[in-house]
Amino acid sequence: MVWLPSPFSCKAPCLAGDNAASAAYVEGTVAAIPGNTPGTLELARSTGLRFRYGDSVYQIPADRVTGFHLGRKHHGVKSQVTAGVAKMGHTMLPMLFRSNKRYLRVDFQSKRSASTQHIVFQGSKEVASAASPVLEAWT
Repeated sequence: MVWLPSPFSCKAPCLAGDNAASAAYVEGTVAAIPGNTPGTLELARSTGLRFRYGDSVYQIPADRVTGFHLGRKHHGVKSQVTAGVAKMGHTMLPMLFRSNKRYLRVDFQSKRSASTQHIVFQGSKEVASAASPVLEAWT
């Protein structure tokens, strides 16, 4: 777990302890959260994943996480960052500005069924970097 003295001391988005990072729920098998919902994402090694949106909280215990994937694209749709070029008319131009957004897919076992569920968030590159070692420890 990363120790941070206060939420204001972290220059990059943090996911440890009481610190949370901005993220958006893109889609998944969780019917309780509407698609494209902004909120904050927290990953604590001892308790699990927590997504706060509005007045609600969705939690996934660490022992129920079965896998994860970090990437620049989601569901096979290429982003401009992945393509590395932008097409203007018939001319291909190198990307001048790279997107800082990443997708985080977390697979987990639900309490109600034996089937694998999933949840997909979009957040910054820093959020993905911070989430990777925590999720790796859980799986």
